[in-house]
Amino acid sequence: MDVEQGIDEDDEDEDPGNDDNESGEGRGKDVKSRRKYPRSKAQQRVDAIEDEGKEGTELDFSGLNAWKLSSRIWNLRHLKVLILSKNQLQRIPSGIQDLMHLEELDVSYNHLTRLPSCLQTTTTLTALNASNNRIRTFSPKLWKLRAMRVLNLSHNALQELPYVEGDLKLLRETREWQVGIGLLTSLISLTVSHNNLSSLPKSIEKCSSLQYLNLSHNCIQELNEKLGELESLKQLYLRKNAIATLPNSIGNLAKLEILELAQNRLASVPSSTGNLQNLQQIVLSQNQLKYLPEEFGALSQLNLLTMDENSSFVTCDVLFRRLSGVRTFSANSCSIVRFETVEFLKDAPVQSLVLRQNALSEFPVVFSCSIMKTTLQELVLAHNMLTQFPIEVARYCHQLVHLDVSFNKLRKLPHEIGELRNLEVLYFSQNELQELPNEFTQLSRLQDLKCDHNRLQSLPLTIGHLTKLLHIDVSFNALETLPTSMMELKALVSLYANDNALKQHPSAMQHSSCFCDYSNNPFNDNNKHAITRRALYANAMQLLHEKQFAESEALFTELLRDVDALRHEEQKTQRPELHFARGVCRFMLMKTHRHEIETSSRTVNESERDIHGALLLHARWQHKKQQHEEQQRQLQDREQKSGNQGTEEAAPSETENLSLAEAAEKLKVARDKHQEYAAGTLADFQAAIQHGATELPTAHYMIGLTHMACMEHVDAIASFTEALKLVTPREQTNNAKDNNYTHREHSAKYLLRQPAPAGAVHIFLKRAEAYRLAGQLPAALTDVRHVLVHQPMAIQAVEDAEKKYAHEWEFLQREYFVDQETLFRAFDVAGRSGLARRPEVIDLHCITTTAKEAKIKRTDANQMADAAKLRPAQRFAAEVQRISTELRTKRADERAHIE
Repeated sequence: MDVEQGIDEDDEDEDPGNDDNESGEGRGKDVKSRRKYPRSKAQQRVDAIEDEGKEGTELDFSGLNAWKLSSRIWNLRHLKVLILSKNQLQRIPSGIQDLMHLEELDVSYNHLTRLPSCLQTTTTLTALNASNNRIRTFSPKLWKLRAMRVLNLSHNALQELPYVEGDLKLLRETREWQVGIGLLTSLISLTVSHNNLSSLPKSIEKCSSLQYLNLSHNCIQELNEKLGELESLKQLYLRKNAIATLPNSIGNLAKLEILELAQNRLASVPSSTGNLQNLQQIVLSQNQLKYLPEEFGALSQLNLLTMDENSSFVTCDVLFRRLSGVRTFSANSCSIVRFETVEFLKDAPVQSLVLRQNALSEFPVVFSCSIMKTTLQELVLAHNMLTQFPIEVARYCHQLVHLDVSFNKLRKLPHEIGELRNLEVLYFSQNELQELPNEFTQLSRLQDLKCDHNRLQSLPLTIGHLTKLLHIDVSFNALETLPTSMMELKALVSLYANDNALKQHPSAMQHSSCFCDYSNNPFNDNNKHAITRRALYANAMQLLHEKQFAESEALFTELLRDVDALRHEEQKTQRPELHFARGVCRFMLMKTHRHEIETSSRTVNESERDIHGALLLHARWQHKKQQHEEQQRQLQDREQKSGNQGTEEAAPSETENLSLAEAAEKLKVARDKHQEYAAGTLADFQAAIQHGATELPTAHYMIGLTHMACMEHVDAIASFTEALKLVTPREQTNNAKDNNYTHREHSAKYLLRQPAPAGAVHIFLKRAEAYRLAGQLPAALTDVRHVLVHQPMAIQAVEDAEKKYAHEWEFLQREYFVDQETLFRAFDVAGRSGLARRPEVIDLHCITTTAKEAKIKRTDANQMADAAKLRPAQRFAAEVQRISTELRTKRADERAHIE
């Protein structure tokens, strides 16, 4: 690489020389004569500084993607500014300590993990930029650089700034017991944003000259009271931390001008902030503030107040009677429902008022009495609930430059809007406007106009008088024509008139050089194509309703083939609908071929039975014939005659063989088509679900039916379960196990907890049938009985299924041993059920009974042997005990059986 060649250049080409022994000019000529060419970018930059001699004080080595530095740099003894940013450096060589006159060092945007401790000897260093690295820590010896004025350590991995207390070695070097950032008494600017600091840097209060402090984007939860000792501080940035409270000492920052506290957890602001008489800007967005202290009104120099996204913010007009200097006030998303909340601003010379995303429904009449009417230049009331345009603004705010009333419910604009002669930007998109007043064309300075997504049927005929217009957006309206006066808009850069009712290309804009968008209008070719597609879609839907599924499926396939050529928004709406409709067609075609399979199978079975039956009869006849050859001759003619008739009846005809071949061929074709349409049905419904179809439960239900038609019962259960999750109200739970609906046990628990809506009855029954075919009768009974409990209106249809499943389950329980409620050891599989046979298991009832009988026999034999040795009284007692034991055992067995 060219850069690496310059970085790894051998030092033997460069003799640093001695300024005391030879002149700079002679040395420069000597160095030039020994340079090897061609030179890389890095070499050329170092060459240029060397050629300048003592005047070469700045080296820009940035953006070279270098991972190593040449030692020639450390020979530039007069260097004052060294820029090494945007490289691949992982460390700074120790040679940097040779730059005795270095004042500014920029090592940002590298891969440094530490700062070199040898940098401590560069006592002339006043500015260090080490941002955007991977620095986790560095030696506290760097705090010896007491001339440092600007320090930037942002975008690193620092958890704290190094701080040592009681180190004897550092005590000798610094003569300070506490070694921390507080030694930098000349520091003016400190930036440690985007790190992992959890608290304010220790001893920072000793930085008496600090004017700029940025600790944004850290993890600070609490501020030390010592923050108030930074009496020179002018700008304090604490955005995006976890600060819940501010220390009262913040009021001691008398010179503070900018206070940034957005994205924290503040619930209140201390009253001591009223002492910040020089405060000009305060940002309190995205906190939890409900009110501001009354002392806040004493901030006479305040000109910017931002309260965005404090959803609990309440009215505070009483607190701000004296707050008369605010020029920019922003309170977006603060749930403001009336202007009384900001009425305190009526006596302030506000230039920018931003109240976006609130619930305002009207504008205050007292606005005409406020000072704001003569100073307001920007007014943003977008995303509110205004039904009428604030006429007070049109009458009195003649200095207004930017007006945004988008996303409201405005139905018309007042004629007084023409008095806003200084207006340059006007947005009223997403309203219900049907026309623009003629006075609208008096806005001679208007440059940007957005009135899209309204109900405009025409534009003012004299809109061409707005000669300074640069951008116009009238899309998504009902415009049929554009005024011919628009040809006078020579400065126009862009015109968006798409999605209207334009019947022909606007003649006024034919020779215009601006960008024009007329898409989705009747005259547009794309729109003609859209009309054709709509007609094709209507025809396909008509065929679908007429049950002509093959023709309908072909039309939907043609529509899907061209859907990629549509706009993204149209694709998002049409693609799922087309996939869903084609999936319905393919499902019905699959059912048709399924019926053909059953019909052809019956035909084949009947033909085979007839043909094979005839052959068997013929063979039987031949056998009987041989047996009766020796019988009486007088019966032979009659037997021969009957035999000929039997032969004619028994011999299979060519017609029967042909019908069998045709039926077999039909069966093969029907099976292939059934498999093809089943795969297409699954693909279509899955695509419809993926692209966000509106009928998601139906799509999952149809997928389940398709799986059942293919004898894929486990997949069908999963699909029916997905459909039930969308139809049945779900109980909110944090237990991950209860959310696993695909597992049968968890699904049963969920179903028992939730009522079954009427729309879920058929899905429950189908899933019960799938459970039964999969050999899970207890789960099938659970579904059916759940429907019986919650849907008594469907009791007749469900009772039959419940009786059928219960009878089948009881039969299995009687025939085979069941050790749990929902698990039996083994069972026979009915023929042609599609289930794999399970290994035979010996009935455990028989095993248990045999074992008990053998044990009893052994016990009786032992007792009889022992009884022979006993006396009569002892034998009688033993016999009583045996009989009592047998009775107790028998009663226990009977009780257990009953339970």
